[in-house]
Amino acid sequence: MMYDNNSNIFPFFKSKLAIRLSLYIFGLAIMITLLLGAIEVMREYRFEKEMLKQEFAQIEKVHIRSIEDSLWILDITSLKTILNGLLQRRNFIYFQLDDDQGKTLLKAGTPPQSHEDVLIKKIPLYHDDAYGKRTYLGTLSMVATTKYIRKEILRNTLSTLSILLITMLLVGFFILILIWFLITKHLFKIRSYTDEIRFDKELPPLKLDRKENYWTRDDVLASLVNAFNKMQKTVQDSYSQLEYQSLHDPLTDLPNRRSLKLDLEKRIQECKKSGKYAALYFIDLDFFKVLNDSLGHNIGDAILVEIASRLKKLEARGVKVYRLGGDEFLILSEPLSEDIEKTKELALELAKEIQRIFNESITVKNRTIKITTSIGIELFKDAEDVETIIKHADNALYQAKEAGRNRFSFFRAQMQSSADKRLEMEQVLHEAIKNDTFITYFQPKFDKHQQVRSAETLIRLHDKDGNLIPPGDFIPLAQETGAILEIDRLIVRKVFEFIVQNREKIENSTLKSIAINISPNQFIMESFPTFIISEAKRMGIDPSFIILEITEEAVVSNVEYALKIMNELKKYGFRFSIDDFGTGYSSMRYLMNFPLDELKIDKSFIDHILDNERNAAVIQTIITLARTLHLDVVAEGVETKEQLEALKRYGDVLIQGYIFSPPLPNEKFLQLLSDKSKSL
Repeated sequence: MMYDNNSNIFPFFKSKLAIRLSLYIFGLAIMITLLLGAIEVMREYRFEKEMLKQEFAQIEKVHIRSIEDSLWILDITSLKTILNGLLQRRNFIYFQLDDDQGKTLLKAGTPPQSHEDVLIKKIPLYHDDAYGKRTYLGTLSMVATTKYIRKEILRNTLSTLSILLITMLLVGFFILILIWFLITKHLFKIRSYTDEIRFDKELPPLKLDRKENYWTRDDVLASLVNAFNKMQKTVQDSYSQLEYQSLHDPLTDLPNRRSLKLDLEKRIQECKKSGKYAALYFIDLDFFKVLNDSLGHNIGDAILVEIASRLKKLEARGVKVYRLGGDEFLILSEPLSEDIEKTKELALELAKEIQRIFNESITVKNRTIKITTSIGIELFKDAEDVETIIKHADNALYQAKEAGRNRFSFFRAQMQSSADKRLEMEQVLHEAIKNDTFITYFQPKFDKHQQVRSAETLIRLHDKDGNLIPPGDFIPLAQETGAILEIDRLIVRKVFEFIVQNREKIENSTLKSIAINISPNQFIMESFPTFIISEAKRMGIDPSFIILEITEEAVVSNVEYALKIMNELKKYGFRFSIDDFGTGYSSMRYLMNFPLDELKIDKSFIDHILDNERNAAVIQTIITLARTLHLDVVAEGVETKEQLEALKRYGDVLIQGYIFSPPLPNEKFLQLLSDKSKSL
């Protein structure tokens, strides 16, 4: 509905600009009042202190002669009378009479406390005889307090400030009313008018409720109104040519972000009227960047077109599909239910349907590709703006990724703080890369004789307060943002430097290799083999001493390309290990064809080796298979003696876990190597 000044008795209170302006005016009024009050207080205080000083002078002029005469004849009674009489003056609290030797003869009143604000004056006393001889008699000390002055000033100031404040507030209110009627209410109407502008809706020309005269004809508001009316006409004139291009994604032919916002605004209004909840799904393809970089952008675009085609079939269920850009898709549902739990149930059904769509492999240019997706879901009804709804769905998507990808997550309020922490963590990563502050740790791998045969390189990072940041907090973010590429290269150099600097200690130990984790993003980079080979040559590193640990996802997305990279590095002498074996797309194909040297059994299997017969059987099968293929086997996360004994029954396995050693910083790792070597 077009804005109407009469539609609300108090439209002023809906205008943030008017409210902010009122705060400025009334704040300024209070500041001016306080400033004037402070000036008046300072003026009156200086005046009263000056009057007090004059009172000192008056006492000196009127009473000093009497005091000198009484002191000359040592008339103590008369002196007491005089001093007690002076104490009757309101501001004087203490008098002290000292003789010519500095000894106190007489005191009257109460000596001041150290914290009191007082004025002190000492007057020397003399006796002049008839022959003109002057004799020094002693000193009179007078002490006056400003306490009563302050009280009087405070009483007067409060009265003055009250009058000033009321006056300034009345003036400010009058100014505010003028500004409201002359400017603010018209801006409010202009804003409401712009909210109504749509491509598919023609509006009457904007007019302000004010008389046109010499002062208003060409002022800023009139110019602003003219500008909006011209803009509305331009939008309508250009609609037929630009509508489709401006509202759709050129690659997938799906509605774009702009279209989403327009539809989302309408959906919010529909939900407010019906009282029903709707859902917004934020969909992101897992590790699409890895695919795009390894297979090429042409294939990546073809994948996106196929995904869009599949998602568009869901529109038969009353939803609308959008593409924001990259591999980000959104789905907006119709109003679902007035009951939030029923809405969740319906939203869950669609989320599962979306995942079923992605479970089907995609064939593009004779390549069969497996893709999974993470989904963030925001349920909304009222009181949300468009950007907030999209941001909430995006935060829920991030939560789904953090939980392991290939899953969905509903938005919860605490996710916003997670998003804020993510931004902070991105800054920490940026600074760590810039300043090279990552720290290497090594977790040993022990043989059946409990000798250190290998070690896995781990990285650690401290925040600005020096606290250790768990790798699980920054590694996934580094992978998502691409920072992992630079981190991987930093860690490779650090490990090579460690080997060079401690070559003699390593050669005298039982250590036969050091493993370095290589992220999927890094592994599929064409420049990676060149980089690691050149670094090994430059620093004189024996490549057979280095095991490159990669995950199954790094190879399954593009088997042929991964095999090419591994053969190139294997030819030079590097060794390979599959990390977290058994948790991904474990396939006999790449176990048989890939030049592997080691399998690492994931900790999730080790945790249940004693209480789950199927887990135990899987572990035994992996070990048997590895022995047949002449591969070393590493059991990750071994923590108890019972787990260790169970593994020993399955054959010769390298043990990595807290039962023998946690990850160690460089110095402690070297000390462990030295101790183990001495025990031989």
